Amino acid sequence: MKIRMKNLLLASTITSGVFPLNGAHYLKGPESGCAGDITHELTGCIQLDPDRKTEMSIYEDSYVANQQKLHNRNKKGTRKVRHSKGVVRGDKSVVTYQDGARYEGQLNEGIKEGKGTLTSPEGFTYDGTWAGDIPNGYGVERYEDGRVFEGYWTNGRAVGVMKYPDGRKCQGKLVNGEMPSGTMIWPSGDTYSGDLVNGLMEGRGIYTYADGNVFDGQWKGGVHEGSGIFTWSDGKQYVGDWVKGKMEGKGTYTYKNKSVYDGSFKADKKDGKGTVKWWDGEMYEGDWVNDSMEGYGAYTDKYGDVYTGQWRASKRHGKGTLTLKIGGSYEGDWVNNSREGKGTLTMIDGVKYVGDWVNNSKQGKGTMTWPDGRKYDGDWVQNEMEGHGEYTFLDGKVYDGAWKAGKREGIGTLKMPKGEKYVGGWMDGKRNGLCVYSYANGRVYEGPFKNGIACGPGILTWPNGERYEGNCMNGLREGKGMHKYADGGIYSGQWKKDRRDGIGTLQFPNEENYVGHWVNNFMEGSGIYTFANGDVYDGQLKGNKKVGKGAMKYSSGNKYVGDWANDLAEGHGVYTFTDGRVFDGEWKKGKRNGKGTMKYPGSSKYVKTTYTGDWINDLEDGYGECTFTDGTVYKGHWKAGKMEGKGTITGNGDEYVGDFVNGLMEGNGECKYDKGYVYNGQWKKGERYGNGIMTWSNGCKYVGSFGKKGGTGVCTDGNGTVLYTGPWDEKTLAATFVLQALFGH
Repeated sequence: MKIRMKNLLLASTITSGVFPLNGAHYLKGPESGCAGDITHELTGCIQLDPDRKTEMSIYEDSYVANQQKLHNRNKKGTRKVRHSKGVVRGDKSVVTYQDGARYEGQLNEGIKEGKGTLTSPEGFTYDGTWAGDIPNGYGVERYEDGRVFEGYWTNGRAVGVMKYPDGRKCQGKLVNGEMPSGTMIWPSGDTYSGDLVNGLMEGRGIYTYADGNVFDGQWKGGVHEGSGIFTWSDGKQYVGDWVKGKMEGKGTYTYKNKSVYDGSFKADKKDGKGTVKWWDGEMYEGDWVNDSMEGYGAYTDKYGDVYTGQWRASKRHGKGTLTLKIGGSYEGDWVNNSREGKGTLTMIDGVKYVGDWVNNSKQGKGTMTWPDGRKYDGDWVQNEMEGHGEYTFLDGKVYDGAWKAGKREGIGTLKMPKGEKYVGGWMDGKRNGLCVYSYANGRVYEGPFKNGIACGPGILTWPNGERYEGNCMNGLREGKGMHKYADGGIYSGQWKKDRRDGIGTLQFPNEENYVGHWVNNFMEGSGIYTFANGDVYDGQLKGNKKVGKGAMKYSSGNKYVGDWANDLAEGHGVYTFTDGRVFDGEWKKGKRNGKGTMKYPGSSKYVKTTYTGDWINDLEDGYGECTFTDGTVYKGHWKAGKMEGKGTITGNGDEYVGDFVNGLMEGNGECKYDKGYVYNGQWKKGERYGNGIMTWSNGCKYVGSFGKKGGTGVCTDGNGTVLYTGPWDEKTLAATFVLQALFGH
């Protein structure tokens, strides 16, 4: 009996392989905000700048390479096979086919009708309802590769659920033993809705992961291929091209913090040209390699600062320029995000550095210039001037020497614009230690400096040969020291602010010598001055002159003790002469002026013994009283050392009251003689001369002319009787007789 078998379903084998665990052929996206991918696992974040983190993705490839392909179980359609034998057992029949297939179930006139199970030699089975020799209604297909399909057939077409050995389930239409599309569910909770080929996702589909991640796009061979959108549950998203399950080509990646990368990808990593805009406003536009900024690019941070140049491993590396928004820039070499090599730094205030860099610090050789003209050219260590360098100051000074921690330290030379020069030690930016300091005027200081001040024992020399040895302060003579002058003079004593001040001795080249007090380079106070001629002054001085109280001992033996002014005797003083004279009185401009008394020694040299009175220019002048050696006393006026004017002189009983000229009685005067007669009249050169009256004690009187020249006169006796009237002179006999008779002359 021939039994016709329609549409015998024969399953083809499935090539062996390992399907990914839980149906998931991806790794979960990163939780840190860095880029993730459905086939890559986050391993870390790079750091663009030491002070701030930038989310950039680095992935580790974990792609499952050998995903198996499912084969069509039967592409030939329904076969008609003759059976070799058939056995009917109750309402069931068993049919064995020539190719080894076996059917056990209900038949109707040799046609499978009702419930039955068809088993192929390869192990494929269909257990379900049949109609018209084909599956129709509910049925279960079991494939030799372990798959199980359970569903409903209608006229040979089935809709149901395919269960895979790995636990997957796919709901959809069954076509030739495969699901060309449908909804796939994994034990892990992952789901896929879309096109399928040989059990693998291919075409268009949406994959939803158990953790909430979603891919919506094109597939091939079970992996992303073409364009697609991957959305992570934490908010990240990639929109763009895919190749073999990896982000590759053009795409846009949005991080969970809303940072966005737009550009090229390769093997799940940013590679090629691309732009990142971070959530905080920062941006990079340029080259990428293996998920890192590498090549050439421009980075703008949130402050508006811009770096344009070369990159390596997401760090500034190579040649580049950093421009700050507020002003200032760096142009030069970079190594691992740090300024290193040669570079130029221009600051906002105009300060400029050109030179070597190490690890973001000025280190090596470099030149810094300031807008005001200052300049440093030399060695640097960790942003500080250190080593050897030359610094030009604003005022024109130039330092060339050692530096440490930004300060002058060690041995160096400082040149001043006016010609001064310092060569010596430095400490903490100040002159310290032994040095040689040359002044603009040619003076040279050799000695110690402390805290920028020349102090301590030192030597000063001058171009003219002068030399100072002693204590100094601030480059000036201070304290005790000895100065040898060019003219041979030597001062040894105290100094203050480069001037003789205090106690000191000055030996003049002319053998003069001063020992005493000094103030502001002048002999001032008490001191002893010895002159070259042997004179010695012991007393007070001011401004290098004798002022105040003092005593002068002259080499002649004379001595003055008293007041001084402007280097001359002035005021009250006593002058003692070697011949015994002593003047005690007032002085002015070195001469006797004013009131004073001169006492003369009792010797034949002087006719005077004492004069007390007025003096002018060392001479008796004015009113004075003088006692002569013969006892004569003069009281009256003097002129230029001689009696002149009105005066009274007494001596030997005589007394003269009247006029004096050039030390003699001259003019009008009255002389009372010790013999009793009185002359009242004119005088000349100490003698009676001119008109006068001579009165004798007996009453006789002569009125007339006196002197060698003749004249006329009248002679009367005591009673007034005229004895003679007429001319006379010494040669006139009559006159002579009368005179002899009357006057006893």
